[in-house]
Amino acid sequence: MELKIVKAIYYNPNIGSENGTDVTAELSAEIREEVLFYNGTYNRIFPDHFKGTYKKLKIVGHYGGKPFTKFYNENEKINLPNDLGNTKKRWWERTWVQILVIVGSVASIISLYFVLK
Repeated sequence: MELKIVKAIYYNPNIGSENGTDVTAELSAEIREEVLFYNGTYNRIFPDHFKGTYKKLKIVGHYGGKPFTKFYNENEKINLPNDLGNTKKRWWERTWVQILVIVGSVASIISLYFVLK
């Protein structure tokens, strides 16, 4: 699935994202193999036009053809598409609850068998 950043704004929340700095190009350059992972100081890759103030990052994009908007606090770890919560998981990550129920049921039946015997 393709991850595409449509618009990324680094902004001072006191004045709103419409007055922020467009960092779409900088953030898009960080995408590797359809994953955007950045865990560092934002000012290393973004220009800081609001020095000394707390900032936020707004990302508008598409993943797998579906639009999303995601907000991050200043220097918060970015991990897209995992932050969207809809990434494909391995079968054992999806079914661990079902496996736990089956194992618990089998254990209960075995226990009941020995109690009633």
